[in-house]
Amino acid sequence: MSRTVGIITIDGSHGEAGGAIVRAALVMAAMTQQAVRIEGVRAGTKFPGLDAEDLTIAKTLARSVDADVTGAQIGSQSLLFAPKCLPKKLEGSFVSDRNDNGRGANALIVLSTLLPVLARSGAYSQINIEGETYGRASLSFDYFENVILGVTRAMNVYAEVELKQSSFSRDEAGLVSMAVEPCSFQGLTWTERGRPTGLHAVVALCRLEHSIGERARNHLTRLAQSAHLPIEIDVVDVPGHGTGMYATVWTKYEGNKSGTGRKGGLAGFGAIGAKGVRVESIVQQAFDATFDWMTGDATLDPFSAETVLFLACFSDNFSEFKISEITPRLLSIVWVMKQFLPVRIVVRGSEGGPGTISVGRG
Repeated sequence: MSRTVGIITIDGSHGEAGGAIVRAALVMAAMTQQAVRIEGVRAGTKFPGLDAEDLTIAKTLARSVDADVTGAQIGSQSLLFAPKCLPKKLEGSFVSDRNDNGRGANALIVLSTLLPVLARSGAYSQINIEGETYGRASLSFDYFENVILGVTRAMNVYAEVELKQSSFSRDEAGLVSMAVEPCSFQGLTWTERGRPTGLHAVVALCRLEHSIGERARNHLTRLAQSAHLPIEIDVVDVPGHGTGMYATVWTKYEGNKSGTGRKGGLAGFGAIGAKGVRVESIVQQAFDATFDWMTGDATLDPFSAETVLFLACFSDNFSEFKISEITPRLLSIVWVMKQFLPVRIVVRGSEGGPGTISVGRG
């Protein structure tokens, strides 16, 4: 990190060298009112330079903080983002940028990036974001609604989402609505799990036969019975122009007060349908990943932990939680945060393994 005339310069080739560095730098710039220049954007990926998702996030955040933005083009290796005011509420619809091949953003990644900023805007925001809603190796609507927003509620951050139109690839245009209440952030001290509440699952189907959903339900029921776990399963038909199927399984541990801190836990995983792959195999992937998480002692999965980090950084309270895997992406986000704030973030554990993260401003 270097500073030139008040500008923080972030090396986009650091750590995982992907989109997480771009997103983290933009959020931290908006929240701290510090201009940032990102050099070597996505240098560690097969397609370096700004992609459609980065641009969608940068342009939307710029609306909230009246930022001057330079280098906002597909493939740009450098981006300058200079906020001119504190975050303001956003209203209305925002269309995803698209590259030459027509690929756009994942709507839930955009929303998860905007969430901390809008929650600190001091006013109620209501936005619609276009983009993918169910993707491979990306955030899905049901995971975002039930896991990420479940965790943020424990930190006094309240948002509601509604699926207006589904899409199962970045080539299609789904639509998600999100309402965000203004709030102050509370710390999260989930150092041990509380009482388990069982498993929950959503199987989302778009323009597929009802029998596919019933097969998914039956297989999930058998898997849960074999593991001696109660499960609640919803099979839902989602609106959309194409066909698709996505299974999300999550588990929650109730929080309660104890002498050593607040107990709690929430995590989930998903799997997308694919041509030629049996629906039983898809739901088994989501179930197995969630069950594997339950065999450890983590209180968060790696994906929701990223959102928690941003909220914890701007909370006056101490935070501490356990994650099932310390990913290169999470470590890169921590590195970016420390370039903007004198925040104490301690990561205990090795990359690729479980660990504990503590965050404090003192």
